Amino acid sequence: MKEFVTRASEEQAVLTTVRLVLRRPAEEDLPSIVKHANDWEVARLLGRMPHPYTMDDARFFLEKVAPNELTWAITSRADDTFIGAIGLAPGVPGGVAELGYWLGRRFWGNGFATQPGASKHGRTSS
Repeated sequence: MKEFVTRASEEQAVLTTVRLVLRRPAEEDLPSIVKHANDWEVARLLGRMPHPYTMDDARFFLEKVAPNELTWAITSRADDTFIGAIGLAPGVPGGVAELGYWLGRRFWGNGFATQPGASKHGRTSS
């Protein structure tokens, strides 16, 4: 599974919806990742996110997690604002992966969490 996920990460598609772009997390996302991930109301819902969340945690995510798992930054299609992250983490042997996502609290309640699941390679009709 790790070999597949690593290979897939290198060829990872950019996914779009009407309002969102899902792309590889980047260095310029780090301040926003820290800002949103350091919110206890976000972190308490996630088993893998430390709290408090520091710049060192964000760098670890960018350098160690994102290259080894299918991980996308969820961004606004209008202005590339970082909204959250979504990814597939290796699960149990046999090709099972765990889908996980989080959004900055200020973006809750806007229907953003349902859009990534509807995205297709490059385009979606929803």
